[in-house]
Amino acid sequence: MQLGNTTAKITSQHGLFYNYLINIFSKEYAKGYLEANEHAIHNIKNIIDEEQIDCNFEFQDSYVYTDLEDEIIKIKHEVSAVNSLGFDAQYIDNLNVPFNALAGIKFKNQAQFNPLKYVYGLCKSILNNNGEIYENSKVYDIKSSTDGGYDTFIKNNNVHSKYVIIASHYPIINVPGFYFLKMYQEASYIVGIETNSPLFSGMYINTKSPTTSFRTADYNGKKILLVCGSEHKVGAKEDLSNCYTNLEKVAKSLYADSKVLFKWQTQDCVSLDKIPYIGEFSTVMPNVFVATRF
Repeated sequence: MQLGNTTAKITSQHGLFYNYLINIFSKEYAKGYLEANEHAIHNIKNIIDEEQIDCNFEFQDSYVYTDLEDEIIKIKHEVSAVNSLGFDAQYIDNLNVPFNALAGIKFKNQAQFNPLKYVYGLCKSILNNNGEIYENSKVYDIKSSTDGGYDTFIKNNNVHSKYVIIASHYPIINVPGFYFLKMYQEASYIVGIETNSPLFSGMYINTKSPTTSFRTADYNGKKILLVCGSEHKVGAKEDLSNCYTNLEKVAKSLYADSKVLFKWQTQDCVSLDKIPYIGEFSTVMPNVFVATRF
């Protein structure tokens, strides 16, 4: 899993999404999706507190914004949709940020953190509670066994169990799940920049593709800015040489003295209906579960 190569936002706000969920599925479905994501934010915070994990967790307000006049009505519709689910989303038309933002939708009390520090803390907790973690153990197949359980195959070994959870970013088995037909891979890029200017607070992403995402992060006791974007389908004919350059230009346009400290790239799974796959892997493989496309 490419856990470290992310913007590391923990948020229920995934673009202009809830109006879509209500119209395509139902209000009950959208409400369940929102509540599950809100529960996840607070569950992560509870784990951090209970296990005393130092991972730069902090609550931040999250915004989806637009710099286009014809997108403002979509922002307003999204605010109405989210409010109809019992969540206090706010319409904002005076965003105090250095980039062009005509209007936005605000979700309060979302969060950001350092995911690698978080996972290291989880690993430590597992080991302290007599759990076991095996590294360098790449799984290459999962097959049903005669007793109704499953054999998970690793080089020179296998693990027998009643239950299997496939949470490997992209599902490692093609048949019978056929997830390769249900989603595609999308690449995006991030630059971490340092500036002597004071940085804004909050997490931001614009409505139109290609999107640009902003958030701050702690580095050596100082706030740096993460600028993310330049997304494209993996395998598409793209001029990849400009992916980082375009983000650096955005950073320079905001802060002339900006200095690039870090660059990284990641790939996300994108489902055709925009919904994560969480639950039963296939009806013909009971007790095998999947979690992908977050």
